[in-house]
Amino acid sequence: MENLKREIENICCDDVFLIPFCVKDISPTYIQWLNDPLINRFLEVRHEIWDLKKCIAYIKSNEECADSQLFGIHTGYNNIHIGNIRLGFINRNHKTASIALFIGNQEYWGRGFGKKATKALVEYAFEKENIEKLYAGMYEQNFSSINLFKSLGFEIEALFYKHCILENERVNLLQVGLIKEDYMKKSEK
Repeated sequence: MENLKREIENICCDDVFLIPFCVKDISPTYIQWLNDPLINRFLEVRHEIWDLKKCIAYIKSNEECADSQLFGIHTGYNNIHIGNIRLGFINRNHKTASIALFIGNQEYWGRGFGKKATKALVEYAFEKENIEKLYAGMYEQNFSSINLFKSLGFEIEALFYKHCILENERVNLLQVGLIKEDYMKKSEK
């Protein structure tokens, strides 16, 4: 079977750079982020213990997958890797894709880097990847993510009632979505 994966470009927006995340980018700090209960509280990675071998396998699977693009989020002014963002489940037939992200470096929490990275990825997906609809899922308790996506024009499309378990309790999962046409209209204003 032919590998449909193509080169992914760097994405720049304001003082944030999204750089394709490769095996060489795995660091002890990155592995620590994945295993930190405060950082991974709302992430599915919390269900496993991450080590170098597991990280390499995950990154390689993303590198080989035509429907996934994984980026490191870097600060533009000092090039510090502060988290990751992923354009995933890319469906070329329906022109849809999901977005998932986390800021692992807690010094950068609440400073707008997640929003800037997401905005950059939204524009990249719509302009370069010919995606027409983006979506993301999040726990109803993840107010930071909900507010981030809503601030970029995403609308809550679905509530999956008691769909997940968070801290030993069944909780709701929200799905938000954004249509390219709607985003472009709002951007023109």
